[in-house]
Amino acid sequence: MAAFRSLRGFLRESPALRRLLAEATFALLAARLLLRLVPFKNLTVLMNYPLGDVRLAESERGLIRGNIARSINRAAAHLPGETVCFPRALAAQFMCRRRGIDATIFYGAAVDGKGLAAHVWVQDGCMDVVGCEDVGRFQVLARFPA
Repeated sequence: MAAFRSLRGFLRESPALRRLLAEATFALLAARLLLRLVPFKNLTVLMNYPLGDVRLAESERGLIRGNIARSINRAAAHLPGETVCFPRALAAQFMCRRRGIDATIFYGAAVDGKGLAAHVWVQDGCMDVVGCEDVGRFQVLARFPA
């Protein structure tokens, strides 16, 4: 019954939002597959791929960032299995850069009560895109593009 409500909700969305949700779903599935099959050093080539010279107004960037974040989180909630931070970050960076936003993936680690914790998040400059909740406790180990 929940899947039926989700499909009905999806069909009620605007065509533009349906396309964005479909793209987010595809990007998340592709990211999950890439993380399983491609060695990390090869993934860094994708994450460091240069962005062309695209200029967007900050208001437009903010709207695009917000739409991408919502679509990534919504699509991830409906996919089977768990979609953790790394595939969300890869998908968000891909979707942002496709639209001319030079999004950066951050990889960080922290020591907590359970041991070492790792987290991946995406920012556009100092603006949050996905996974940015509670990142202050993580020490940045790498960023892509570097």
